[in-house]
Amino acid sequence: MNCQNVKDLILTDYLDDQLDPQQKSAMEAHLKGCQECRVYLDAVRNVSTLPFEKAQHVHPPEHIWHNIKVAIENEHETADIVQETTVPGFWQQLGILKRLALGAVSLVLLMIAVTTVQKTSHRPIVKIDNTAQIEYFAYLIAGEDADDVTEDYGTMIEEYFL
Repeated sequence: MNCQNVKDLILTDYLDDQLDPQQKSAMEAHLKGCQECRVYLDAVRNVSTLPFEKAQHVHPPEHIWHNIKVAIENEHETADIVQETTVPGFWQQLGILKRLALGAVSLVLLMIAVTTVQKTSHRPIVKIDNTAQIEYFAYLIAGEDADDVTEDYGTMIEEYFL
């Protein structure tokens, strides 16, 4: 058993004495050899169980418990009678119709969205102006020699190096 398993069991089953004998013996063997888990157990015990052990036990009068028991029994009987006699009413049937209508409307909206996307998908998203490219290709096709073109680089450094 590793420390994480022991800490998980301390929080869930060990303090409530809900472990089977095999788990309990493995847990206690680990606690004997692991100081960290013993400190963790003491800390959890101090926060979760000790305050309740020192608390005064209050026992309500018997008639209060009897009234609670009667109220619970009446609630169960009333619930059973309501389940047996309930007939689906207008509002419950309307609930089913609302669900069907919502499904149909959702399906129609989905079909409209798909159709719209399909119709607009062949259109280009970005409009391209090809004028500059066409002029450049016309210039190349015209056959002007590259030797006739004089280039001005703009600065003395560029003219020196190029």
